[in-house]
Amino acid sequence: MKQKIIDIIEQEISEWNRLEEKIPNKDYENFELKDFDYLADYYEKYGQEFELTKFMDFCASRVLEELASSVQRRSIWYWEEFNEDFIIPQFKYLSSLIKSYLYLKDGKEYKVAFIVIRTFIEVSSQFYSCFLDFEFFKKYLSEGIQDEYRNHWFKHLKPEKVLSVLRRMNQDLRKEYKKDGEYTLGDLRAFIYPFESEQREMLYEILTSYAHGKHDVIISNLTRDKMNELNLRITEYIVSSINMLNIASNHFLDNTNCDTRKHVILQQVWHSIKYKN
Repeated sequence: MKQKIIDIIEQEISEWNRLEEKIPNKDYENFELKDFDYLADYYEKYGQEFELTKFMDFCASRVLEELASSVQRRSIWYWEEFNEDFIIPQFKYLSSLIKSYLYLKDGKEYKVAFIVIRTFIEVSSQFYSCFLDFEFFKKYLSEGIQDEYRNHWFKHLKPEKVLSVLRRMNQDLRKEYKKDGEYTLGDLRAFIYPFESEQREMLYEILTSYAHGKHDVIISNLTRDKMNELNLRITEYIVSSINMLNIASNHFLDNTNCDTRKHVILQQVWHSIKYKN
């Protein structure tokens, strides 16, 4: 498996360079395997132990670290005269959640790790919704005393409400397309996977059983097949959600502190694993 993944990475790097060579740029330097330093960092941490979802989760964690180390050059919804240091703290929090998840899995505390991922799903979904809907963004930033906030959360921010925002924004885009016959390429309202999807719904339901402490879940032992299935579902959500958050935030961040080609290569590697291999 390890050599197969390395082969896929090299294939995607080669394809990336081939496409870049079609764009005239005398300063362009080919991306090489050594530039995908997540691989070397993984070996340094785990030695020769290699497992697909662990590797992808580790790489995704590194992407979040790099995004969290970016500089926010403009505020989200800046045209609405908002000046909020919003994006970087969100990425830092998501990064800490993934690090906690990996730490717990390394310690074989799998059930607790699943609870952390449930939180990651909730926070990442809220984060993405803030890019799509200004009204939701304002509600998300709302503060108040505990009782007031509790009511506010139930009314506007609980997971079902977040999903309804994503569905509504997507439906609004579909109506606009039906009326006008076109929409702006890259309109985020067209891309609500994995935040609102059957994949997310199934995964969240499973993770919620751990978070709510269902007795049969607490006492049960995870079989290898069940663990592998759950790991794949979690990795799919992690990698796909980080990709969309990366795209959504790109307009607002200065990412010159890292080679963002790594982020694209990672997404292509995961896509290749899912659909080509």
